[in-house]
Amino acid sequence: MPDLVTHVIAGYGLQRGFRLTPWFLIGAILPDILTRPFTIVWPGSFWWTMPLHTPVGLTLFCAAIAFLHRPGIRASVFLNLGAGAFLHVVLDLFQAHLAGSYYLFFPFSWHSVEIDLIWPETSLYLLPLWAVIGLWLAVKHFRQRMKAEG
Repeated sequence: MPDLVTHVIAGYGLQRGFRLTPWFLIGAILPDILTRPFTIVWPGSFWWTMPLHTPVGLTLFCAAIAFLHRPGIRASVFLNLGAGAFLHVVLDLFQAHLAGSYYLFFPFSWHSVEIDLIWPETSLYLLPLWAVIGLWLAVKHFRQRMKAEG
């Protein structure tokens, strides 16, 4: 997977650019938050958590979260969470794996899909660049905010 920082920066950039709700940013990291802690602590849980890192599993989870909210904002929560999760899945598809990849069509197919463009550690080499871009965006945001208040 591209690391969590990559998902956060991509989600934040799109969220700010298109004025999406914070649910979009939560959706951008949702697949890893739902699965990674469990597979790190209990490596044998992969087959139990893997469905939460697929489009069908994420759609069902986003719908469940949306139904916890009042009816007036359910659609917004669902669409923003789902769009963020979709961004996450698209970014993950570009990753290369030694064995197995993403079961994009689960539960309809066990065919794994990947584009094989970057290796998992590649995003770590780019981490300083992402940190600088994130810092620049934060400074730009706060300057605009101060100018508007000032």
